[in-house]
Amino acid sequence: MNPSLQSPLPEIAAYFARCQRVEKVKIPTVNDLTPELKDIMDRLTDLTSAWNPVELYTADPWSLEEEQEKFMLSLSQKEEYNPRFTYSYAEHFSLAGSRAILEELLECVRLFTPRNRTLQIAKLCLYFKMKDDLATCDLVEGLQERDEEKIGRALQYKYPGTDSVLLDIAENDYTRRARGETSQAESAQSILTEEEKTYLRSLQFNAEQCKKAFEWALDQYGILRHTGNERGFQVLIDNRATAMDVRDKSVLGPTVFIPTQTVENGERLLALIAHEIEGHARQSANGEQSFLFGGGPLKIDDETLYEGLAMRHEHEFRTSYFGSEESSPFPDFYAFGIHKAEMGASFHDVFQDQLIRQLHVFLKVPADAPLPSVKKLDPLLYAQVQRSSWHSTYRVMRGHIDTANHARFAMAKDLAYLRGWILDHQLSQGGHGHINEASISSIGTLRILAEFNVAEQDLPHQYKNVTADYLQMLLDKKPADPSLA
Repeated sequence: MNPSLQSPLPEIAAYFARCQRVEKVKIPTVNDLTPELKDIMDRLTDLTSAWNPVELYTADPWSLEEEQEKFMLSLSQKEEYNPRFTYSYAEHFSLAGSRAILEELLECVRLFTPRNRTLQIAKLCLYFKMKDDLATCDLVEGLQERDEEKIGRALQYKYPGTDSVLLDIAENDYTRRARGETSQAESAQSILTEEEKTYLRSLQFNAEQCKKAFEWALDQYGILRHTGNERGFQVLIDNRATAMDVRDKSVLGPTVFIPTQTVENGERLLALIAHEIEGHARQSANGEQSFLFGGGPLKIDDETLYEGLAMRHEHEFRTSYFGSEESSPFPDFYAFGIHKAEMGASFHDVFQDQLIRQLHVFLKVPADAPLPSVKKLDPLLYAQVQRSSWHSTYRVMRGHIDTANHARFAMAKDLAYLRGWILDHQLSQGGHGHINEASISSIGTLRILAEFNVAEQDLPHQYKNVTADYLQMLLDKKPADPSLA
C-alpha cells in the first residue's frame, strides 16, 4: 500500500500546521477540572469504564463455528446461505438505568459554562464521550431486541463509513497487488538475511507462547499489570476472541486477548508485538497518563488513528526486516467488504466478492483478467483463501443477527486500518507523528490535540522498538547448523 496517496481528510495536516502559529493550550488534568466536571467525569467512569463494544458484537464461538460449517457446506453445494449469529454477552448485558444517567450527565455538561479553553476542551470531550456511550446503549438494546435497524444506526454513529476517496485508494492498491507489483518500501533492502527470514518463518508459537511474548513486551514499557501497577495490561487466552485484541476498556480491566487456537510463525508474532503492544497498548497508556480522554475508560470507541499508529509500526517492521509490507488480511479487503454491506449486500454476496478479490491477489492475476477455474487451483490454497474470505466477511458483518442485511449496514470499525494508516502517515510526514502516539484520538479529538504543546520527549512511554529486541532474542537461539532449526 502507498499511504502517501491523497488522504480522505487532507485538511488535518493543514490544521496542524496552522496550530503551530497559535498559543498552545494546557493539556487538561484532573486538577484542572472544576468540582462539577470532576464529579461528572467520575460518575461517567464508574458507569461505562467496562463497556467495550467489541465484547458486545463478537458472536458466540459455537455460533461462529456452526454457521461457518453451514455456510461452507452450502457453498460446496452451490447454494446461497446467510449465517445467523447469536450474541450471548450482549443479550445478558444489563444497562439497568444507564441511559437515564447518561442523559442526565449529558444535560449537566450542556449547561456547564467553561471559563477558559482548557475547560471548554474538557466539556467537549465529555460531551462526545457520552454521545458515544449512548450509541453503545442503542447497540445493546438493538442486539437484545433483535432490531437490525437500531443496531445499524448505533454502529454508523460509532464508526465512520466509506467515502469515495478512500475507496479509490483501496482500488488502486488492490489493482497494483493483483498485478504482483511491489511498492517502493518492498523494493528496499531488508535488514535480515534470507536465511534469518526463513528461520523466523519456520518458528511456531502457540497461544501460551504468544502470551509470554506479549507480557515480555508490555513489561519493557512498564505497562504489564502486576501488584503495584493495577492499570497495566494483563494478557489472557480466551476462546471467545476471534483475533488478537487490545482492550483498554473491558469488564476485566485493560487486557490483551489472544484466541485459544492461535498459532503464529515468528514473523507474524513479531509483527503482532509491533502492532498490538508498541502500537495499541503503548498508545493507550500514554493517552490515559497524559490526556484524560486519550486512553482508558474515557476514550471513545472510534479507533481510526489507533489503528493508524499500529499499522505504522507493523509496516515499518515488516519492510525494514523482511522487505515486505504484507499484512493479513490487507486493509483494502475490509474497505471493499464494508462498502458492499453499506449498499445492502448479504453475507453471501460480500463473501463472493472477497473470495474473487483475494484470489486475484494470492494468484497475482490482474484484476481485469479472468481467474482460472477452481478445478485448476491447488485445493489447499483455495481452502486457505476461502477461510481468509470468511474471516474478513465475518468482521464486516459483526453485529448482524440476520446477515441477509435487509437493514443495509456494515461493521465499519475495520476501515480504521486503511483510513488510520493514511492519516497517521500524513501526520508523520508533517513532523507530527508523535501526536498520534500521545493519545487514542478520534478524528475530532485529533484537532483538539493540535492545540496542545506536546513534544515527543513528553510522552510517558516513548517508542523503544522492543520488537527488534525480541527478534534478536529469537535469532540468538538459532542453531548454528540450519538443518537443526
